[in-house]
Amino acid sequence: MMKDFQVVCITDPLKDEHVETVVAAFSELYNSVTSKHQRRMQLNLICRPSRVSPILDYAERHKIEEPLQLIPYNLERQKDQLPLNATVLFLPTKERVGRLVRESLSKSIPVVSFLNESVSEYIDQTCGLFVRDRGFGFNVDEYSKVLRMMYFDPEVRKLMHKGAKTKYLQITGGLAKKTVNSYTRTAARSTKSFQTH
Repeated sequence: MMKDFQVVCITDPLKDEHVETVVAAFSELYNSVTSKHQRRMQLNLICRPSRVSPILDYAERHKIEEPLQLIPYNLERQKDQLPLNATVLFLPTKERVGRLVRESLSKSIPVVSFLNESVSEYIDQTCGLFVRDRGFGFNVDEYSKVLRMMYFDPEVRKLMHKGAKTKYLQITGGLAKKTVNSYTRTAARSTKSFQTH
C-alpha cells in the first residue's frame, strides 16, 4: 500500500530533545490509529551517521521502529534534501532554517514548526502550522494533534500544499523584486554620483 502520509524531518538543525519530540509526536499519532491507517504512514528522518543511534533509541522507546525510515544526510547536496512525495516538513526548532523552509515551499510541502522569527518570516496558516515551545510533554501533544489533523483532513493537506507553492512564488517574487530595487537604487546612486563629477 502506498504510504501517502509522509512526515519528513531534517534532523541537522535540531537539538536532540527536538529530534525526540518528532519521534514521540509521530508515535502518539501512529500508535493511536488502526493498522489500516498505520500502513499509510511513514516518518522519514534525514540525518547524519552520528544521529542514527540516538534516533533508533527514541524509536524503540516510543514504539515506532516499523514506520521509521532513516535517510542519510547528503553533505554534497545540502540544498536538495527533501523528497518530493513528502506530506509535511516537521521542523521543531528555533534555529535559523530559512533555506530549508524555502526549499520545502518550493516543493509544495507545508511546514510544521515552533513559532519563531526565522520560520514565521516565510510561513503563515496557508502553508504551515506553529506550536509554541512549552516543554517536551506539551510539544509532543500539540505536534501530535497537528499531525492528526493533517492526516485525517486531506482537504486541509491539499489546501496547504497549494498554499506552500503560492507562498514560495510570493517569496521568490519578493526576493527578485528586492534585488531589482536594490540594483536600481545602486545604479541611480552611481549615475547621480557620475553626474556630480
